[in-house]
Amino acid sequence: MSRVSDGGAWETEVTRMMRARGLYCIRIPHSTGGQPADIVALPPRGGVPVVIECKHCDSDRWPLSQLRDNQCATMDIIPPYADFYVAIHFTSGAALIPSTYLDRAMSSGHKSIHYDEVSAYAL
Repeated sequence: MSRVSDGGAWETEVTRMMRARGLYCIRIPHSTGGQPADIVALPPRGGVPVVIECKHCDSDRWPLSQLRDNQCATMDIIPPYADFYVAIHFTSGAALIPSTYLDRAMSSGHKSIHYDEVSAYAL
């Protein structure tokens, strides 16, 4: 399976998991300039919307450089209006990681995160 089809399948799976949790999900169409996220999930009867960027990783270590500039900007802009997460599919499992965790990792100079470090956020 190609990287693109792996990512598309992962976005479909995350959408399914969020719907199973009772959220209404909208997938954002891909564009050549890149979109700020892949999924917007809305809770029923109000509540805080969730914006999700999906990433597929071929190992248990994911480089933080895989977050594009527009996605980092979205992480900075969205929080007053919605919660921002990155759903990463590692080889050992998957995690829905809050942007606050990723911000701290990048601010601390980390270049990557390992599945073991984020397994508390497992999907």
